[in-house]
Amino acid sequence: MENGLLSPAHEISNSACTGQLLRKCPKRVLGKRVWQKRFFVLEPEKRTIAYYANSKTGTMPMGVIAVQAIRGVNNVEESKKNYTSRFTIDLTGDWLFELRAQSRAEKERWLLAVKDMLKENVEFRHILEKFKHSKYWKPSIYQKLADDIEKERKRTQKIYDADAKKATKDSHRRKTIAREVQSAVESYAGVSRVNSQRRSKIGGMGE
Repeated sequence: MENGLLSPAHEISNSACTGQLLRKCPKRVLGKRVWQKRFFVLEPEKRTIAYYANSKTGTMPMGVIAVQAIRGVNNVEESKKNYTSRFTIDLTGDWLFELRAQSRAEKERWLLAVKDMLKENVEFRHILEKFKHSKYWKPSIYQKLADDIEKERKRTQKIYDADAKKATKDSHRRKTIAREVQSAVESYAGVSRVNSQRRSKIGGMGE
């Protein structure tokens, strides 16, 4: 898709944090919310967390969570079953991904990876406002969100470049003025010396 924002499983970066997690289905089946196996991928370069039905080569993601949407990642309460391997990803719009790793160590690995991604400056969170009531991690909506973020990024970069260009121009102008002032000062000093010498010479002749 446009800008390569959605990647099939075989294009996953080697630097990504990947692995199978159980996601608690938000919908109830026969009155219960069941756990579904999903293959999750955190890609630091793209700053996204994608999940797939499985890791089979060529499959496209079922969903993609942009870092801008992540408000936090947390452990679950100790009162919950299997709490040592469970955690949540809290999203803008009061959406919640309830996840369960295969072990406590695996859960800690994911918590650390997500927190590390959140440590970096996260820009354009305000773009989420018009999407927060929809399931914006779904591919079709995520693509629109990603496009809007990219447009805002380009707009911001354009403003930054214009400001940088203006600052450079102002700097050149200040340097030019400084050189002109310095030249005027030196010229005035030269004229003053000549006049002083002339007055001294005239004064000597009078003696």
